[in-house]
Amino acid sequence: MRIQPAVEKNRPTPQETARLKVVTWGFSQLRWLVTLLLLGFLLLWLFPIFTNGLSEKLHSQPWPSLWWGVVTFAGFFFALLLIIFVTILGALLFGILTLGDLSAAIVFIGILAFFATILAFVLAASFIAKIVFGITLGKWILTRANSPLARHKYWPMVIGVALTVIGVGLLTFPLIPGFLGELLNFMIILFGLGALWLWGREGLLRKPIAPVS
Repeated sequence: MRIQPAVEKNRPTPQETARLKVVTWGFSQLRWLVTLLLLGFLLLWLFPIFTNGLSEKLHSQPWPSLWWGVVTFAGFFFALLLIIFVTILGALLFGILTLGDLSAAIVFIGILAFFATILAFVLAASFIAKIVFGITLGKWILTRANSPLARHKYWPMVIGVALTVIGVGLLTFPLIPGFLGELLNFMIILFGLGALWLWGREGLLRKPIAPVS
C-alpha cells in the first residue's frame, strides 16, 4: 500500500511569498525615504553652510569626488587596522614597562577610537553622503528646468533625495534579479564621501587671513 506524503496546508504559495517580498520592499523604501528626508531637514536647518558646501563641492568636482570617495572608503579600513595596531603596540609597550594603568588606558582609548571611527563612517556613508547627493541632484534638475525652486532651502533636497531613493529602490525590486541597485547605492556613497573629503581638506588647507593693521 502506497502512502501519500502529507500536504502542508499552511505552506505559503509562491504568489503569497512574492507579494510579501514586494510589501516588505515597499515599506523599507518608504521608511528609508522618510529617514533621509528628516535628517536632510535637520542638516539644512542646523548646518546649512556645511551641507550646502558639500553639495557645491560635489556639483563642481563630481569625478574628483568619486575618486576621493574610493580613497576615503579604502582609508576607512586602513584607519581601523592602524587603530588596532597602535592599540596593541601601546598596550604591549606599557605592559613591558610594568605600567599596567597606562596599558589599560591605551586599550580603553583604542576601543573607543575604533568604535567612534566606525560610527562616524556609518553616519557619513549611510546618511550624509546620500543627502548631499540628493541635494546636488535636486539642484541640478531644478536649475536645468529653470525653476525658482532651485534656490529654495529645502525643495532641492526633497526632490533629489526622493529621486535617489526611487532610483535605488527600483533597481533593488525583489522580483528583479541583479546587483544594479547595490552598485548604484555604492556609487552614491562614494560621490558623497569624496565630496566630504574634498570639503574637509579644503577647509584644513585654507590659510587664515592675516589681520589688517
